Amino acid sequence: MKHFKINKSKSLSIIYRSNTDKAVTMGEKIVKFFTQKGFSVYTGPDQKEIKGAPLQSLQEYKKSQLIIALGGDGTYLRANRLLEGASVPILGIHLGSLGFLTPIRAEEAISVLNLAIKGELVMNPRSMIQLEFKRDNKSLFKSYCLNDVVVERGDQSQLIHLSLSLGNSWITNAKADGIVVATPLGSTAYNLAVGGPLLHSQSKSFAVSMIAPHALTTRPLVLPETEAIKISIVNNTPLHICGRLVVDGKILTQVLCKDEVILKKAKQPHWLVRPPSIEDFQILREKLNFGERL
Repeated sequence: MKHFKINKSKSLSIIYRSNTDKAVTMGEKIVKFFTQKGFSVYTGPDQKEIKGAPLQSLQEYKKSQLIIALGGDGTYLRANRLLEGASVPILGIHLGSLGFLTPIRAEEAISVLNLAIKGELVMNPRSMIQLEFKRDNKSLFKSYCLNDVVVERGDQSQLIHLSLSLGNSWITNAKADGIVVATPLGSTAYNLAVGGPLLHSQSKSFAVSMIAPHALTTRPLVLPETEAIKISIVNNTPLHICGRLVVDGKILTQVLCKDEVILKKAKQPHWLVRPPSIEDFQILREKLNFGERL
């Protein structure tokens, strides 16, 4: 945990849901708040420009001192995805439906931003996954993941036959609708929905859960982040398209038989910016009624 204070010599960036009036209004309010205090504020790339905040290039965006995400978890993940692994702190302001990653309520936004000016917010490091996609032993691309990596059957009706390994050790083959590998931060998302374990945010591990496995003996796993996790599909389908790769909710590519998805802990952390009063179990209780008898 580090204290965070914004600096007038560096720029701020806003990522928002431009198709919602609430996000547009909040964006304009935040721009006005900062510009009146002499800060430089920009609209993040690939969006409609916010009044008073010029549109940034991707390279300028990656050099921001703080990114403010206005929306829900999807908006926050989009803000992080645009960074392409760059370690820029993100502050999430909740305008969506659930908001694990965006715990700051809209009515608290300006008071929290005032805390950022005073240096009274904290940055919390969270593990990310670096993904490598291989075909015929050739690396086709790399990507970064904050929440989860999913290999799923996609639009086809058949189960896919997945192979899972950790380092040099083969773990198992399983027939299922897919597999979810989640970071501690992402363990409350798809991983939770398919029956996977909740991980403490400081855990040095990843949660691995099959989606609807066709075996009573297949159970979720908690694997160490010190070794690479490898996933491949070992069965054939009539169209030779075995599945698709989804990273933080975005479809990246089709996965063919014998393609390899290799997951490692990213060298650089992701930095969450929050008031020090907000902690993980509080968010679980507020968002999921964790521990309550309903």
